[in-house]
Amino acid sequence: MGSSLSKVLAERSPLIRVGVVLLFVGALAMSGCVAALIGGGAAGTYAIAKSERSAGEIGSDALITMKVKAKLLADAKVRGLNMDVDTNLGNVTLTGVARSQEEIDRAMAIANTVDGVKSVKSNLQLREEQKGKEAGDS
Repeated sequence: MGSSLSKVLAERSPLIRVGVVLLFVGALAMSGCVAALIGGGAAGTYAIAKSERSAGEIGSDALITMKVKAKLLADAKVRGLNMDVDTNLGNVTLTGVARSQEEIDRAMAIANTVDGVKSVKSNLQLREEQKGKEAGDS
């Protein structure tokens, strides 16, 4: 399903892609799968249950996470499906893989545009073949 979703998103304009992502997120929320979307299933649910954040802060962080993820998926220059977004008290962490340093920089800039984001930390890694190319360039 992931490849068919990414194919559909790649073929659509950014506005339509955002709509598709929001529809998908809404469907997950209504089906009770919010913990899977936000926290990665059982592990995410455990992390939420152990959090010292208030219910309002958890909800605000979840909204920030969804908005950042939607913007990453809507951007044609960023492979948002390869990136995880975590938010804690407005501090966003991006994790996953990127094709280039430019993609990492763009993902961080996109995350910074979302209301409520206080900071963005990147744990994004360059794909192995990209690391070799960049080392050869220097």
